[in-house]
Amino acid sequence: MKKIILLTVLSLMLTGCADLKGSTPVSSASDSTADSSQTTSVDVEELIQDDWVTIDDAVPPPPAKPVEFNNKREDYTAEQAAEIINSIDKFTAAENLYIDLPSSIEHLSYYTERRLGKEGFPPLKEQVKHFFDMFRYFFKDAVFYPDYFYLKGIKQNDEKPTPKYIPFYKNYQDIIDGKVLDEYYNIAFVYDDLRDSREADNWADFYDETALPLYEGTPRDGLVGFYTLYPSAGAYFVVDKGEFGKILYERGDISTYMAASASPSYFDELVEVLQPDSEKSYKLLDKEISVKDAVKVYEDYVNSIPSIVEPEFNFKTFNVYVCRIDDVYAYIFNSVREYDGIKYDYMGDLYDVEGVSLSADNNIGLMIRSDEVDILEGNYMRAMEIADKTERTDMMSFEEAAKEISGKLTDHVDFEINEARLVYLSKQEENKELEWVDFIIAPYYKITAHNLNDDRYYYCYLNACDKEDFLYFSSNNFSYSTIW
Repeated sequence: MKKIILLTVLSLMLTGCADLKGSTPVSSASDSTADSSQTTSVDVEELIQDDWVTIDDAVPPPPAKPVEFNNKREDYTAEQAAEIINSIDKFTAAENLYIDLPSSIEHLSYYTERRLGKEGFPPLKEQVKHFFDMFRYFFKDAVFYPDYFYLKGIKQNDEKPTPKYIPFYKNYQDIIDGKVLDEYYNIAFVYDDLRDSREADNWADFYDETALPLYEGTPRDGLVGFYTLYPSAGAYFVVDKGEFGKILYERGDISTYMAASASPSYFDELVEVLQPDSEKSYKLLDKEISVKDAVKVYEDYVNSIPSIVEPEFNFKTFNVYVCRIDDVYAYIFNSVREYDGIKYDYMGDLYDVEGVSLSADNNIGLMIRSDEVDILEGNYMRAMEIADKTERTDMMSFEEAAKEISGKLTDHVDFEINEARLVYLSKQEENKELEWVDFIIAPYYKITAHNLNDDRYYYCYLNACDKEDFLYFSSNNFSYSTIW
């Protein structure tokens, strides 16, 4: 499963830490009684250069506001969409048809999504300050242990004709000693409060010996974790507030991992997958809450997370996993970005289709208490800007698009249609001028057709304004779109 693979990679990226035995916890709250018995007590301020920021300088940024769009839209009902599908040769609507289809929409947007290239990165000091600010945004009163904070990534040398990328690993002391330079990029900032029983040998091929000394002890202060790629990769980050992690740790399930992850694989059972408007309710750690109400808590929270640039997108839930561990239930929210009234396609990973590189869009949240999102994984800081935007009104109807797609599929084969949506598809394109990658965004009709003869699913994309722009790929399961 692509999700399991991706989360495994992230888990590996979050493991190694250097042991700073001369540090003491730092708290932004009045709590000065934190247990420091596992470290030698030293005044952290004596270690900090005057011109470098510390966690004490952190100022939580104000929440962002959801983006408002004015693109009038009317949608088909499931019955109307099924009637259209059933009227088309070779197509039959599935009983559990998933739809997200406008019957009318004021306009469609075609645009370039641009992320910061290397030349646009702020100085490292600003990046460190941003990390501390966001740490305090997510963990307002948590004790900050300097020996749990470190950087990892790559730096580029100037060898010709092909430059090489050299992995590096720098701990908190390295940073304040000036050993991390602005020439480093693709930096991952990590604060990891679970660092016991690590398999150091796994890191020998990736980092030098400074990555191998590891803290051997019990985790402190709730198993919290914060990881972000800033500002590359759209400011991808992981936030773990530790509630689910406590359960796993007490069961002995994550003794060799980082903190917990928002993956069904950590649970005893994936109970069911529900749509975000479901009225079904389950009992979480504190009380019972419906899926629909839980989705509102989640979306209100993630759409208020401060953005590196002025927010251009909102997050909308695609579906919800209901999972069980022991006798406790939890919700895992799978969401995508929404721009101008249209959601991005829900994908699990980057992949190529007919030589075109398509880009993933999936953001994950886990709720195990009714009033809080415990784990976040995704591009929630929305560090992407809209460029080269064009609005078009010449969209073909869904019926016309479905007929076009039917005509492009194999003759004399009947297909059951499981999914019909209007989505944004993201194609990667090299920007040689900026020495970076742009993401070319266009709206596509998406139809997922199940060939009952060979039991394969065909994922078909037709540009909503251009019949000649058609892509498809096939899979032997329906996991790409509904259960990743």
